[in-house]
Amino acid sequence: MGKKITRRQAITRTSMALGAAILGNLGLALAAPAGAKSAQRPNILLLVADGWSWQGSEAVDRLGLRMPTFARLQRDGISFENAFTESPGAQLPCVDMLKKSGYAVASDDFDTFLAKRTAGKPLLFCLESKSSHRRSNAAIDTANPVVPPYLPDTPAVRSDIGAYRSEIERFDHEAGLLIERLERAGRLSDTLVVMTGKGGFPFPRGAGTLYDAGTHVPLVVMYPGGVAAGRVTKSLVGSTDLAAIVLDVTGAAKRETINARTFVLTGSESYPSRAIRTPQYLYIRNAFPDRWPAGAPARQAVTPARLDSDISAAFAGIAPCPSKTAMIVGRGNPAMDRLLDLATAKRPAAELYDVRTDPYQLNNLAAAPAMKAIVARLDKQLASHHGDT
Repeated sequence: MGKKITRRQAITRTSMALGAAILGNLGLALAAPAGAKSAQRPNILLLVADGWSWQGSEAVDRLGLRMPTFARLQRDGISFENAFTESPGAQLPCVDMLKKSGYAVASDDFDTFLAKRTAGKPLLFCLESKSSHRRSNAAIDTANPVVPPYLPDTPAVRSDIGAYRSEIERFDHEAGLLIERLERAGRLSDTLVVMTGKGGFPFPRGAGTLYDAGTHVPLVVMYPGGVAAGRVTKSLVGSTDLAAIVLDVTGAAKRETINARTFVLTGSESYPSRAIRTPQYLYIRNAFPDRWPAGAPARQAVTPARLDSDISAAFAGIAPCPSKTAMIVGRGNPAMDRLLDLATAKRPAAELYDVRTDPYQLNNLAAAPAMKAIVARLDKQLASHHGDT
């Protein structure tokens, strides 16, 4: 009998192979850029915004974000239109993996990033922006956004989206400054740049859920001369795949081949749930449909001021924000009640959404007779992956 491996080792090996397979299927050039030493491993610039997420299944900006740095990386790198975080709040695993493969990690001194590369030691620099934490003094632009249909289109919500947008745009600006410094230092050609989000859309029915607003994130990878520019892929990838892609490009993992797999998502500890995401369907199994998915409602009336500052005041699974406050305070209005229920009401044991025709996952098809065979197939697949994520 072969030597047993741990569950974490199995996941890591599988994700490495998947990442290599994704790259191989795309036909990406993984050779060192022209002029770089063949044995030289690239620096890595990892740009991550907490709360930066698509609002549904479409990888399309509908909030009017001004992100020239992201646009540049899309133009000069490869865009992953179906990138997901496998569980709410999941951390990117590539940092620990790269440490083990010999990379030094820095997050607060960019000058060190440049100096250490000059000294011949590969370095991973992480810029992580807390974009979901809106600043009260931020300049707010409430024009242009298309408010997702699971949120009320009110001045308070538009203002909240404006504050969120300001933080995402600030992150993009900070990322651009770092890339400009790399260019001036002549280091961009040997640096792998990854720009992505995590944590989910920080609004009701977004972050903390297994709907696409909670898991579907932007992801672009640029490696001048080493990754083909202007490529777009619709392959389903997750944070473990991102780790594998980075390890493969840096030479830290041996390339392998592997068959296609099913993409599995895992919910939070407070509301256990699991899901399968395919190019067409999102199928969710909620382990305890008698629980409140976003935390219990308030037992008595609460003031807007308390809702704005105290996460435990009501629906503790949703972080305080003006949108949450507006929806709770607006109860009694049928339209507002419907939207609040979408975000907070108890959910059935099974949910099925056709993400191609229902990008915001508003119409649960699980009980539809015509979908019985699809539900049975996806349920069987999900059960076969129990314990694998």
